[in-house]
This record gives sequence, C-alpha cells and structure tokens, in this order.
Amino acid sequence: MNNAARKRRGKLTALCFLLLALTAAVWAAAAAAPEEVSGEYVPVGNSFARISSGAVEVFSDTGEELYTASAGTALLALTPAGDRAAAWAPGGEALLLAEDGYSRMDISGRLLAVFGGECGYAAALSEEASGRCRAAVYGAQGEEFSVECEGFFPVAAALPPEGDALALLGVDSAGYLVKAYSAAGAALYEHRLDEAALTLIWDEDGLRAVPLQD
Repeated sequence: MNNAARKRRGKLTALCFLLLALTAAVWAAAAAAPEEVSGEYVPVGNSFARISSGAVEVFSDTGEELYTASAGTALLALTPAGDRAAAWAPGGEALLLAEDGYSRMDISGRLLAVFGGECGYAAALSEEASGRCRAAVYGAQGEEFSVECEGFFPVAAALPPEGDALALLGVDSAGYLVKAYSAAGAALYEHRLDEAALTLIWDEDGLRAVPLQD
C-alpha cells in the first residue's frame, strides 16, 4: 500500500473513531433535567441547556428560560465544559454557553468536533480546505490559543483542569498517538499507542487515553 493510500485509510479510520467519540460524549453529557421542562440537558453552571429545533435553550434550575441562541446552521450537539457548555454541529458553527449569555467560537475551516474541559474552556478541531487540521482553545473572551496538527489527523482533544495546555489524540500512517502542547504552542509530550483509543481524559489524575472496548 502506498503512502497516499495509507493516509486515506488512516483518515477514514480516524473519522469513524471521531464519530464514536462524539456519540459517547453526547450520551455522557446528558444531565438531570428540571422537572418543569422535558428533554435531555447538559449543565451550564447551575443552569441547563438543551437543543431544540436546531437552536439551544438555556433554563435556570427552576425551569425558567434564560435565553435562546441560534447559529447560521442548525445546532446538533452539546458538550459540557466546566461551568460552561458548547453547542455545535459538525461542519457548522459553535457557541460557547454561559448562564448569563453566550459567545460565538470563530472556527477556522470546517468544524470537526468540540471537546470541553473542567476549566471552562472548549477545544475545537477543524480542517482547512488544504486538508491541514487545527485545534483551537476557546474561553469567554474568544480564542485563547491554537496549534497546527502537523502530520496527523485529530480524533479527540482534552484540556487539563488549569486550562493551560492541550492534548490531542491523533492518527497517522503509523497508528495512534497522543501529543500535548503548552498554551504557547510548544510541544510538551508525544506518545505512541499500542491500540486504538476512543477519546482522551485529562483530570486531577492526569492525562490518559481511553481504549475501545471489545
């Protein structure tokens, strides 16, 4: 198999695992809904958000609607991010939600996925028309920092509790790897995985890749 074919197969495999990771994230994000309203929610501080008809609705813990937000494309997914959450759609737009309002995440290229951290930041993976991929970290004031995904296709991202670094799970022609970067974009860590992984977790116990289960 030539290098181009390996690259295509690796990218296709990565996209499949990306979809699996997103499915797991959506199921894990569901939160206990206020009794006054129906649907599946994710927490936003002490409030709750849900997707409804392509828009996102945010409710207080008593069921009072705080606000509704929409984007140029239908919003399809919610990702928790500490006391915030991200509402987004693959190939579309992304919003970072707070209890008192929201901000738009200025994505460069085609949005692949959004991953949240307990630090209140969200990491967006995107792909340029050239095929190059980028990972950017967003907070309440907009983009905090970004890194270029050199030589690999990103599958998942994770942020530490402090929000001062970024880890990426990626795939290339040689298999799966984990790379970590500082907020200044400097490479901190690289590790090859012996098996395919579904996603990354970075919490008080450290950074780890979660493997696929048989």
